Amino acid sequence: MAFTPDSDPKAVFKLKRDLSAIKKIPHGTKKAHAVHALKVLIVDDNQNAADTLDQLLTLHGYEVVVAYSGAEALQKTLTFLPQMAILDIAMPEMDGYQLLALLQKRLSGCSYLALTGFGRAADKKDALKAGFGSHLTKPADLKDIEMILEKVAFQMKK
Repeated sequence: MAFTPDSDPKAVFKLKRDLSAIKKIPHGTKKAHAVHALKVLIVDDNQNAADTLDQLLTLHGYEVVVAYSGAEALQKTLTFLPQMAILDIAMPEMDGYQLLALLQKRLSGCSYLALTGFGRAADKKDALKAGFGSHLTKPADLKDIEMILEKVAFQMKK
């Protein structure tokens, strides 16, 4: 079996980001920029990875809900309507492609990011063909994730 971050429960994101500016934001205060009102669903069976990304995006002012399986994500989207869903591809029981197909039927106006350990050119092509708007390979840089979120927020304002 090939190693992927999905197969290692101790996998973490590599961050190359100066987070010192966050300290200037009073606790509980959202950033005023419209980008940070974005509702984000994170779905990853690697709980450490999902929780870490949740904490980072929450610190940046995004409204985040986490699910650790496709079934849990479907349940949570009954009450939480995300504008962006960040999905892992390799998950047990329901993979990211199967979840994407179901979410696309349920959520109108939602954008999708594949955040996965599969990073070959063919993997990226398959993800885009399936309906993901973007594809990043784990470990992803926070600035790359934020750039995609900001692009989605900007497109929504049009």
